[in-house]
Amino acid sequence: QIGEAILISKNDDDLLRLFGNYVFGHIEEITSALGYSVSTIREQVLAFIVSSKRLLNLEKILAFFNNTFYAWKSAQYNDFHAQYILKENIKKSLIELSRWNFVETLDNMYKATKIGKKVSRLYLDPLTAKELLDVLLPWKRNKKVRRMDKELLAANIFFAISKTPDISFIKSRLLINLKSLAQFIIQLPSKIVRTLKQIIPLNLFEKIKDISRGFHHYLDPYEEDILGSIGIVALLMLWIDEFPIKHILTPFSPNFSGGDFRELIRISEWLIYCSRELSSTIGVDISMIKMLETIRKRVEYGITEDLLELVSIPGIGRVRARQLKNHGFDSLAEIANSSINDLIKIPGIGPTIANKIIRYCRQKVRFSKID
Repeated sequence: QIGEAILISKNDDDLLRLFGNYVFGHIEEITSALGYSVSTIREQVLAFIVSSKRLLNLEKILAFFNNTFYAWKSAQYNDFHAQYILKENIKKSLIELSRWNFVETLDNMYKATKIGKKVSRLYLDPLTAKELLDVLLPWKRNKKVRRMDKELLAANIFFAISKTPDISFIKSRLLINLKSLAQFIIQLPSKIVRTLKQIIPLNLFEKIKDISRGFHHYLDPYEEDILGSIGIVALLMLWIDEFPIKHILTPFSPNFSGGDFRELIRISEWLIYCSRELSSTIGVDISMIKMLETIRKRVEYGITEDLLELVSIPGIGRVRARQLKNHGFDSLAEIANSSINDLIKIPGIGPTIANKIIRYCRQKVRFSKID
C-alpha cells in the first residue's frame, strides 16, 4: 500500500530538518501489542465477543485475529511460531474469561456475560477486573461487611488494587530495597499496622520485622509480591490520612519518586471508580457503593472523610481544606454565612480567593435550599 503526506516548512533550515527526519530518516518498525502483551490479547478477545451480535465459536474468533496487523506481519515473515503463540494465547484467554465468568460457553459458542460486558466497556484488563471482583463478590454475599471498619474496607480495596497488573511496575519500584520497605512498614502508625495485620499472614509480618533489622530471610515470589502489596496499601493509607508527600516518599528515595506516587494515585482512583461500577453491576448493597465513592474521593484529594465537603470547593485542596476545618469552617453553609474578613485570617487565603470561596458557597447553599 502507498500513502501520501505533505510536509510544510517555515524556511530553508526547517526544510532540511523535515527532509532529514521524514524523507531520508530511518523507517521505524511498527509493532503490535498482540505480539508481546497477554493482557492486550485478553482485552481484545473479550472486546470482540462483547461487540459481536452473534454467538462466536473458536474458529470465528481466530479468523478475526488472523486479519489483524500482527497476523499479517507474521505471515509476511513466515513466522509460524508467532502465529502459533497468538493462537495458543487466544485459547488460554478464552479459558480464563470463562473461568472468571466474563464469557459463557453454549455448545462451544462464546457469549459475553453481563459482568463481562461491563469489564470491556470500562477498558479494564480482565485480570484486573478479576482481582477487584475477588474482593467485591464477598461483599454482595456477606451483609456483615457493612459493619466493617471503614479503614479496613479501604485497606481491602487497596490490597486488591495492589495485586492488579496495572500496579506491577510501581510495586517493583518499592521492592528494589527490601530492607527499606520493611523498615517503612514496621514504623507505620500503630493504627495502620493493626489494619494491615488483618489482611496479611502473621508469619509474613514476623519476617518483615526480621528483614527491617537486617536479618536475611528468603522470600518466595508469592511472599515478595505480598510484601510489595503491603507497601502499596501503606502508601495509600498514609495518603488518605493526610500525611505530607515528603514524609511518605522519603524512605524510598531515590528509587520511588513523586511522579511514581502521582501515577499510583491516578491508577488507584481509576480502579476504585471501576470497583464502584462493577459493584453496581453485580448487585452490591448501595451503602457499600457509596462507601467506595467516598474512598475514591479520599484517594483523589488525599484527605480524611471529614474534609469531603470542603474539597468540593474549586481551588480548595487538602491543605486549605484542613486549614478551613481547623478555623471552625466545617461546611459550605458555614462559609456562606462568613465574610471575607473571616477567611483572610486563615494562612494561604487572601482577599481574592476568599471572595471566590464565599461566592461559590453562597451559590451552592442557595440552590440546595431551592431544591
